[in-house]
Amino acid sequence: SGDKSAIMIASRINGFGAEYRTKVLCPSCSNESEATFDLSEVEAYYGDDYGDHDVASTENGTFIIKTPVTKLDVEVRLLNSKDESYLVKRQTAKNKSDLDTSLSDMIRMILVSVNGQNGHDFFRQFIEHLPAADSRYIRAAYSKLVPAPDMRQNFVCPSCSHEEEVEIPMSVGFFWVR
Repeated sequence: SGDKSAIMIASRINGFGAEYRTKVLCPSCSNESEATFDLSEVEAYYGDDYGDHDVASTENGTFIIKTPVTKLDVEVRLLNSKDESYLVKRQTAKNKSDLDTSLSDMIRMILVSVNGQNGHDFFRQFIEHLPAADSRYIRAAYSKLVPAPDMRQNFVCPSCSHEEEVEIPMSVGFFWVR
């Protein structure tokens, strides 16, 4: 998905220029206002800055995350676009029935092994008994492993003057230049 985002940004810059005007919701006052972002300043993040987490890469292209509470070696893989599409479809279906298992579903999809063990039944039990702190840690470490464009840029709210780095929203208007 990071590659797709990079291609979309490059296409947008080549087709319409680097200046991108869109609406942004202020994180402080919740006022919606127009902001301009410079897409040429978007930098690539290579998924290689996970120093705050106990992570080791393997020769298989997977990663071992050592959980802080249970001290388990959790081997994970990066999701591909097919996996991400599946998770979105699954969550959409569950939203109709008011179930939210998106975090468990994501962890289940990235798992390769836990202390060298694997299998659907084992993973189901692992996820059911996983402490919340370890779950948060796995998700936070995983987010540092995923290469993607760094879509954060500075925003100053014209209503309240609040200044903060925000994610550049990629809406339908990304390719609809006014």
